[in-house]
Formats: sequence, C-alpha cells, structure tokens
Amino acid sequence: GHLAQIDGARIHNVEDGWKPRELPEFGNTGIMQMRNTYMTGIRDDAIEDDDFMPGFIEDSLFDGVYTFLSEQNQSGGTPLTIGPNEDPYIRVTRVYVRLYPTNSNGNSTPGRWFKWQPNGTRNHNLIITDSVFATHARDGWSALNFPTGTIFEGTNYILWLGTPGGYGAIIPPGVIFLEGQAAFDKWNQVR
Repeated sequence: GHLAQIDGARIHNVEDGWKPRELPEFGNTGIMQMRNTYMTGIRDDAIEDDDFMPGFIEDSLFDGVYTFLSEQNQSGGTPLTIGPNEDPYIRVTRVYVRLYPTNSNGNSTPGRWFKWQPNGTRNHNLIITDSVFATHARDGWSALNFPTGTIFEGTNYILWLGTPGGYGAIIPPGVIFLEGQAAFDKWNQVR
C-alpha cells in the first residue's frame, strides 16, 4: 500500500491545507495519516481527501479553517472509491477544529466540518474520538450535520461560539454541546 503522511506541520493561509493523493487515483491501496499538525487561515479544505483515502487524523489543531475534511467525487464518473479490501473508516482522534469564514470568495460564514459529496459513489465512515468541533455561524444548518454512519467514541464536543440559542444543526447522541462562556472556555482550554 501507499502511505501519505504528514507529521508536525504548521500550515497557514493557503487554499487547501493538505491534499493526500494515491497512485493510481482510486487505487484503493492508500492510507493517509496526519499527526501533530497545526493549521490556521485555511481558505477551503484543511484536508482535501478527494482521492477517498482511509486513514488517521490525530492530535491536530485546526484553528480557523473554512472546511475541515472533504471527500468529494470530482471525477465525473463513478469510480470504486472504497475497495473490497480497503478500510472503510477515517479515524479522527484528539482533533480540535474551529471553522471560520476565511474564504476569499467573499463568504461571510464558515463552511462545514465534513464536505461529504460522493456523487454516485461511496464515502468512508468516520470514527470520531475525544475531539472538539467549534463554529460561530452558518448559512444552512444541514451542512453542519455529521455524516450518516459517524461513530463517536470517548468524549466529543460541539462548541457554539455564536449567539446562545442560535445553533440549528443536529447534535448527535452522546456529543456534549456547549454555548456561551462555557463554549469559549472549552475552546481556549483545548487549543
């Protein structure tokens, strides 16, 4: 198999933070692994996994990104995105994400945590462990819902940094929701 790995990187003020790629494209043999990475000011996807690689995102801070993780079929066809022997999961562990409207297209609201757009194919499932997801605004709340099939393990948080009472997306069972000062305090603690 092919390992796309990034460890200990500091990435600031770019369009996409990291684009892991496998050869051949949709070869279903690759694994991506990101650890100890710190991203800020990401104008599009912090991780653009449009080759649909399973893998691990661990111990990383995304403090001001438009979208956290993208898995979007842009091939124009319907490739086999998850092979029969391929891990069907992306594991997100001890990851702290704060969305922010960094996009240069004039968008005044942040994007989404997960841009899951299989377009006739299949996305990976997520296993999210001991992670924190924060935002202060959104156009269209359904974009902040976690993908169907997401498994939550450990202690996970959604932090609403906007006006208390204003959060409109689904809060998954078992995920702790904080708003107001408690949400700001939690974000400052984890970051």
